[in-house]
Amino acid sequence: MDPLTCRLRAEDSLEEALAHYRGCGPRPLLVFDGDDLIGVLYPEYVLAATPASDRPPPPAGIPGTGSSTERL
Repeated sequence: MDPLTCRLRAEDSLEEALAHYRGCGPRPLLVFDGDDLIGVLYPEYVLAATPASDRPPPPAGIPGTGSSTERL
């Protein structure tokens, strides 16, 4: 079973955060500073702040994610 969240470090770059979303699918990213949880990135907020032209296509086989042309 896949975890419901992915772990992200405070020092990870934006590209690394996006790679987590691409690899893990649309799920919250937990942001850690060492062993301390310092935040959570929710996919809907990241997508809302990202222009549609810059969004990656949704992972295949996940119901309810729509397509790259679906309005959010």
